[in-house]
Amino acid sequence: MNEAHALGAESDSTLDYTTTHVITFRPSWTNLDPKNILRSLGDKEVLQIVTSSPFWHPKGEKIKVVYHNWLVDCIAAESLLPVEPYLAM
Repeated sequence: MNEAHALGAESDSTLDYTTTHVITFRPSWTNLDPKNILRSLGDKEVLQIVTSSPFWHPKGEKIKVVYHNWLVDCIAAESLLPVEPYLAM
């Protein structure tokens, strides 16, 4: 995570209105159902925060749930890459 911090990332164990991304792990040989990904993020409160983020976020932004490969590739590229190819849901 030190490399991510060097690129300007901040990490936290809680979700709130400042959260922009949630990173989840996926083995490359699997295809995960978005419902299972959402359930794996945590309790009911966490699920509500992620799914309703566009409604309560000050800028109307959605929390992006991305696979860990996005972070790995951003670190390798030493820049912030588009999230679209890495979206988990």
